[in-house]
Amino acid sequence: MLYEHFEFNFRYFRLVLILQRLLLVCISLFIAESDLITGCVLMILVHGIFFVVAFTQQPYLNPLPDALSAAASFVCMVNPIFLLLAYYRVDMNSAAAATLVLGVNFGLPLAWMTIGCYRCCKREREVREIVARLDEVDVETLEKTTRAVKTNDRALERDTSQNIASSFMIMAFGAFAGFTLIFVSYIWVAAQGNVVQHTPANLGRTYRDDQRLPACEIGNKLANVEYLYTGGWDQFTSRCCCRDHDWNPALNFSVASSSSRAVLGELELWTCPDLSPDNATNLNPSGLLHKLRRRVHRHSDGRVDSGLHLRPFCSPHFAPGVATPTYDDELLAYVVRYTNGTLAPEHWLW
Repeated sequence: MLYEHFEFNFRYFRLVLILQRLLLVCISLFIAESDLITGCVLMILVHGIFFVVAFTQQPYLNPLPDALSAAASFVCMVNPIFLLLAYYRVDMNSAAAATLVLGVNFGLPLAWMTIGCYRCCKREREVREIVARLDEVDVETLEKTTRAVKTNDRALERDTSQNIASSFMIMAFGAFAGFTLIFVSYIWVAAQGNVVQHTPANLGRTYRDDQRLPACEIGNKLANVEYLYTGGWDQFTSRCCCRDHDWNPALNFSVASSSSRAVLGELELWTCPDLSPDNATNLNPSGLLHKLRRRVHRHSDGRVDSGLHLRPFCSPHFAPGVATPTYDDELLAYVVRYTNGTLAPEHWLW
């Protein structure tokens, strides 16, 4: 039975033990890895509370589990203290420290187990005396008592099982809700990242003519815009992922391809880690940057310029015979050339 190991007043203590293990797992996974001191303090607090409960309340029917539970809680409470002493490099004789650690982790549980065995034997003698007195009761009264005990046990088992099942359902719902919120928050944070627009072909001239930047600085300035502070095309594609800016996941493929044929495959959206100087501030808490790359340009007179022959849509690799982008001092822009050095047509739509 779910409660057969515990006193009647502590019949739901198994739920408390499950809660303790859940707290310890959460502390280990979400707190101790990032903040050792806080994790150790919380471990000491949780194990200390359960040590006090096990030592003073003695929830088990058998004194031996009471003693072992109290000893285990005390040892688990003291070990984080040892860890903190080692973390702060407290000066201590190595032999004395080893003796203390071994004594606490092995000697103390053995001593408490001995005490628990003694109290268990004493409890068994008391139970035998009770059984001997029950033998003197008439058979009819004993049968009635036995039936009543079994009826109460079944009712208690049913109620306990329902309460435990309900508790597990609540925990499962909470875990699922937490996972859903975390997943949605990742999407929301990613959507909040700052967007760097498609680089205009005349941006370099704007830096030179309007902002009066020295010519030696324009290349680095444009590189930060084109590659989002990653350093170059290879680093940019290795750290960023690409998708179609105009793709609508709410539409199925046939509808999207038929109704938006002129839109899809024209504007890339690259998502990258934010390596900009603003990432150290609160200006971009998402930690992400988005970069738009226009691959097809439609003129008002109906003409269409496309750079897809230079590089397939969202591909990190350029077509055969096409070199990676390089900075051109005359055009003041990053352009694409063929491997023979000839400037590629639509070189601004790479």
